[in-house]
Amino acid sequence: MILQYIYTGQLEVDVQNATGVVTLARHLQLPHIEKWVVSFLLDRLNEENLTMAWNFCQSLNIEPLATACIELIKETFQSFALSELFIHLPAANLLSLLRDDELHVAEEEDIVEAISRWISVKNNVNRRSDLLPAIMKEIDWRRTKPQCRKRLFESGDVAENEECIKRFYLLEQWIDRPLTRGVSECPFRKSNRGRKRLFLIGQSRGGTEWLLQPYDANSETDVPLFHVKERFSGAYASVDGTLFAMGGFVRSMWSPGVHEINLLNHRQRPRASLTVPRSRHAAAVVRVNDGFKVNKWIAVCGGWNAEENQLCSCEIFNPRQNEWRHLPDMSCRRESPAAVAVPGSRLFVLGGYNGRSYLSSVVFCSLSSKWEVTGVASGGEFWKTVAPMSAERACLAATYFRGCIVAAGGWNGEEYLSLVEVFSLPDAYRTPEGQWTRIACMQQSRRSFHLLACASAIFALGNAKDPEDTVEELAPSNDPSVARGGGLASWRWSLKRQPTAIKSIKGAVYALF
Repeated sequence: MILQYIYTGQLEVDVQNATGVVTLARHLQLPHIEKWVVSFLLDRLNEENLTMAWNFCQSLNIEPLATACIELIKETFQSFALSELFIHLPAANLLSLLRDDELHVAEEEDIVEAISRWISVKNNVNRRSDLLPAIMKEIDWRRTKPQCRKRLFESGDVAENEECIKRFYLLEQWIDRPLTRGVSECPFRKSNRGRKRLFLIGQSRGGTEWLLQPYDANSETDVPLFHVKERFSGAYASVDGTLFAMGGFVRSMWSPGVHEINLLNHRQRPRASLTVPRSRHAAAVVRVNDGFKVNKWIAVCGGWNAEENQLCSCEIFNPRQNEWRHLPDMSCRRESPAAVAVPGSRLFVLGGYNGRSYLSSVVFCSLSSKWEVTGVASGGEFWKTVAPMSAERACLAATYFRGCIVAAGGWNGEEYLSLVEVFSLPDAYRTPEGQWTRIACMQQSRRSFHLLACASAIFALGNAKDPEDTVEELAPSNDPSVARGGGLASWRWSLKRQPTAIKSIKGAVYALF
């Protein structure tokens, strides 16, 4: 293969032969080939090839790829914790994950369960159980229930370890008897992971002003944070603790304006405008790892412009540089599509309306770290087509959840839709175009609404018809007649309480707070 490169200047690489190519390139002292192969793998890293990539970077000590793998593991920790790779994860990497507040988990108890599984590996019980005291220091025990702590305490790994018993006594004292703490140091790390909340944007119940408010389906009331500018048919996205409102109709005019709202300190400011005014567009936050840091960019796709034309144009925003750049146009115009970013720096655009018909087609692109440097998308076909949805629709909503894309609702030109389907991502060896599977329909038909994935559930929020403030949750069913263990196919939708401050939900994000 290297000889082919030497004579022709061409080299064929895939995820299967990458290890051999890099090994040979190192032997022949061809560092540019190694760098190219690592870049190739970075651009294609996803959950399907994570195990291969991890083993590859560990065996050859490739730090940029290892960093990218760790970032992907943090994003997908709940599913990763069930994998074979997790139980073979080195202790140093596990501790590093536990010390990171960006570890994506629904509850701190999910970490306790994962640790119990990691510790219990039979051929390493003694060595791993000795690490348990250090691991216990990295769990925020304030956010665990007594029953969870009791289960771990009564397990053989803890009961036989004197240091663990001592640490359990200290943390129980610290949690249950706050008056006796004095100035003593907390025996565990207080983390901010999981500190995300749903935020809603829309018209208030008491008037015409627009509000931003947090929403908790399990509480009885909501407390509005502050007023925001009205923005019909705009797009919203959050990066860490910052919300971005983009485009739409502002004061009855198409707007290219972008407004930033810091959810932590409530400060607001304008940011660089879209390159073209647009409404009814889709937005998604794409995470791109360059091997040293994670860059979070906001992609905006399709929409409708001031000349009332559907758009095929796309652009991407770098919040750090406050700059928008063009992406290559999609092959067709898409008004009111949905956009979803998935691990591996891939961006999917689903459905929409092209001015003549409603679309079921789905396209995706892969954004590499080169984008931040060059601002130019190069190579072959940038947008690739994958399996279409089972129904043509615009005004739908979609989200990424546990390794799949979930698409719901929409409008087919005749009626509002309640159908929901799940997209298994493309796999080069099993389903190269991906596969759609229908699951339980929503209880209400919806269009122009929002679909947000939290750590353990999916929420559908809002509607284009009255009432415009309804909320549904997709979660595991409590019905004993529904088969267990069937993944999302066994989950069911249930209506949740409506927000107390907002009567018309126009935007929603799941963000750090």
